[in-house]
Amino acid sequence: MERVLRQRQDLLETLVDNPSTKPEIVDCMSISRSTVDRGIADLIERGCVEKVESRFQLTDTGRLALEARLQYEATIDQIQAVDPVLDGVDIESISLEFLRGATVNVADPRRPWKVLDQSRELITDAETLYGTGPAVFQRFFDDISRSVENRGLICELVIDETVFDSLDSAQVEALRELMKRGEGTLLLTDLNDSFAIWILELPDSEYAGITVYSSTGFEGVIYNAAPNAVSWARTQYQKRKASAELLWDFH
Repeated sequence: MERVLRQRQDLLETLVDNPSTKPEIVDCMSISRSTVDRGIADLIERGCVEKVESRFQLTDTGRLALEARLQYEATIDQIQAVDPVLDGVDIESISLEFLRGATVNVADPRRPWKVLDQSRELITDAETLYGTGPAVFQRFFDDISRSVENRGLICELVIDETVFDSLDSAQVEALRELMKRGEGTLLLTDLNDSFAIWILELPDSEYAGITVYSSTGFEGVIYNAAPNAVSWARTQYQKRKASAELLWDFH
């Protein structure tokens, strides 16, 4: 079946919602009659096409097979699109449900911070943020601070304990004050990820994303609003939170 779908996909697409005679198929696809004959015979044999009077049309099996084939191609395309971002990440740790249909922003080494622009805009409009922090950057906390002031953002962060311990007293106090103003919660644990996981709750939507780090800054950002993607991110976040110890809770 897979071989036939690969070879006859164009023919299946031609017949979607367009039952046709063989001469019509020849004209539409600009291929020979013998090629159409062989293709129709292959698809009829596998239950994907049926003849009704003088026209050929897709069966339910044919429609499902074509849909599966198109989804497969879309998944492969998406994997190729995220490859530059996930080059240093264990791909098995990232669900296809999260990647399917995701927005992918690849960092430009000349302007690595630029890759955060779209996710920063989402934070600005968010009401709640859940996120992990295997690394921390002042600019990230500045974005949170603005959203706390503008929209009353409430955040819950799980930060790597070693990273937190590396902060000086002024940075710790600034972070504590930020969490207090935002009625936030901060937890500490050992994070071995090379990426941060985040979930943003907006008034009428939700987004889940990962920000992938490199030795020099960022590899990129991948985010998705699909329910399955958000569900996956929540599960991954909760796994990391489960091992964390509460430091501050101002909620």
